[in-house]
Amino acid sequence: RYLVNVTYRRDGSSKFSAANRWGDFGSIGLGWVVSDEPFFENVNSINFLKLRAAWGTVGSALGLAPNLFLPGLNTANVGVFGDNVYGSVAPAYIPDPNLHWEVVLGIDLGLEFRTFQNRLNADVTLYDRTTKDIITTLTLLGTAGNYNYRTNLGTISNKGVELALNWS
Repeated sequence: RYLVNVTYRRDGSSKFSAANRWGDFGSIGLGWVVSDEPFFENVNSINFLKLRAAWGTVGSALGLAPNLFLPGLNTANVGVFGDNVYGSVAPAYIPDPNLHWEVVLGIDLGLEFRTFQNRLNADVTLYDRTTKDIITTLTLLGTAGNYNYRTNLGTISNKGVELALNWS
């Protein structure tokens, strides 16, 4: 009747410098099956009732190429001087040695119940998710061209209610 779920992750990625390579992420979920309590035995209109809450973090490095914290080069224009042809290189991007994990923090509160002899199932969840340090590409204007710069910039917040109903 009492539910607990605890997780811990330590993720590493070569997409980040040694100083920012590792991220620690965890979560905890709690549940209470109220309908299993002795005081709920005489409630006939609800066959099952559970309350739940969860909090957790997870890291992301999706869409990143490896080693963006180090300089990269692309071939560029060539120059002809007399009978000689000389190639050149230009920066592929501007490295960010402080690039680190994007982190999503989530909080969920939920209610599950079944009624009408378990024919109607309902699940209501309130959620609040915040993504911090979003990995973003900026274009920096330069005198010799434009360069991309990937860095952690910005926060997005998603809040809402999810409702699932099933009749069987």
